Amino acid sequence: MTVSPDSRNEELINLIVRCAIRDQAALKMLFDRISPYLNAIVYRIVKSDDIGKEVLQEAFLQIWSNAHSYRPHLANPLKWMARHVIVLWDLCRWEPIHRRYLWQSRLSLYW
Repeated sequence: MTVSPDSRNEELINLIVRCAIRDQAALKMLFDRISPYLNAIVYRIVKSDDIGKEVLQEAFLQIWSNAHSYRPHLANPLKWMARHVIVLWDLCRWEPIHRRYLWQSRLSLYW
């Protein structure tokens, strides 16, 4: 028996709404259902299990923290969650460069 995309989306939307009211059981269910999908996205980007696990863990913390801002009429739940993964990876990727730039700018103040 196949599950229709609409019923799957409704289930995910329901879990996100429950996360917004801090239902930890909903977060676990969301993680169990979606982490393989998000992990595949992360792995395609980072090509590292260790970094991928960190990005995925941080993404679920962001999903938990931002669940209250999810608007089902604006975004598909899978796309909304995948965006958290991609944005986090982008931030992680640029953080060392940003940190190095800030350090060099601070040094230039003294020279």
